[in-house]
Amino acid sequence: MRAFTFFARLESGEDTTGGSTLPRLHEAMQLTRSSTPGGSSGATAPPLRPEAGSGCPLRLASWAQRRAPGDIGPRSMQDTPMPVEWLKGGLKLSGSPLWLDARRKVDVSFVSHAHTDHIARHTRAIGTLETLTLMQHRVGTIEDAIALKYREPFSLGDLKLELFPAGHVLGAAQVRATRPDGHRIVYTGDFSPGVFLTATRAEVPACDTLIMESTFGHPKYRFPPREQVYDEVAEWCRRHLRHGTRPVLLAYSLGKSQESIQQLAARGLRVAAHESIHAISQLYASLGVGIDARKFEGTFREDEVGLFPPFKKQRPRDLGPMATAVLTGWALEPWGARRSGADVAFPVSDHADYPSLLEFAKGTRAREVITLFGFAEALAAGLRQEGLFARAVTEKMQLDFFGAASRAQQRRSPRRRERRRDDRAPDRRSW
Repeated sequence: MRAFTFFARLESGEDTTGGSTLPRLHEAMQLTRSSTPGGSSGATAPPLRPEAGSGCPLRLASWAQRRAPGDIGPRSMQDTPMPVEWLKGGLKLSGSPLWLDARRKVDVSFVSHAHTDHIARHTRAIGTLETLTLMQHRVGTIEDAIALKYREPFSLGDLKLELFPAGHVLGAAQVRATRPDGHRIVYTGDFSPGVFLTATRAEVPACDTLIMESTFGHPKYRFPPREQVYDEVAEWCRRHLRHGTRPVLLAYSLGKSQESIQQLAARGLRVAAHESIHAISQLYASLGVGIDARKFEGTFREDEVGLFPPFKKQRPRDLGPMATAVLTGWALEPWGARRSGADVAFPVSDHADYPSLLEFAKGTRAREVITLFGFAEALAAGLRQEGLFARAVTEKMQLDFFGAASRAQQRRSPRRRERRRDDRAPDRRSW
């Protein structure tokens, strides 16, 4: 798809694009908003203009509009294009070779963690040793894997890079890129605050621009304390064991499974894990994080809890009465258990919930916040209410700019769209 740069200027109603000098195609692609992000109406964005050169990137800037209530932020910020470009393969820092969690092979990409929706077999990959090890287990050998420690400075051209812990899974990292002019950009990747048994607790790096995930960026997503939920999971398992029913938990094979194994072990429960979970658990052990689980080989031992990926074809069969529970942040939804074909769902998530996202963004003291994925628009609205200058970018936004959303996407029901997110949804395959 041909892409364009969107120039937004703070001029009230004035066409700054040259009007009739643009080709008719670009005149036809003007974007009109019924309301501004802050709630005022009547703001019309100027036409899209092709970017100079071969121009594939879609560089997103704020809407041309009058200052509206809730639209908080320096006027210079609203005049400035975003420091990232949304390309077909994902995000890329503007004016640099660095991609951020590129989803297809590129020359150089920062990899925040090893879930499959954040990795590809890049020519050059930058991440923690743990992430690169787990990543290569999934995609094969990387030609140039650059393993960095947290807070270890690294130069990439004229950028200075530093990694910071993100919680989430073993080795997960945020990256802070400092430009020559001193502007600091933080990309969080997937992250979660709080204490983990198998991952380093997330830090809050100071920055000028924050690019953050918003999987659970809607006010309805407020998770109970993780320790409390695992207490409930352990009690559910014991209750079924007492009644002669095999408890089987469903969780992603990377990250949540290893954390769950250790949480259950701390509560006196033994786990038999699916071979895909056990293989990654062995990698954890090789990286210094021991995981107390036996590989499931067709039968359970007395008082063992089963742990399997949330795919029906990978679950044990014909082994007597079983009860299933899925561990997911989507447990807060009425369809949380049904989506995975489980009996019950527990709200165990390795993502930040809505209050944590707000607190994190404010803690960075960023002057600009860009929200991505999931409930990006809802989170940006909430951040503006908190006094931050925030705006959302979604892949659907890029498609909608050109009227190119596929028929399949247009037909997809709201419920199905809701279920196709990462904590994640089946098509993102973050197991």
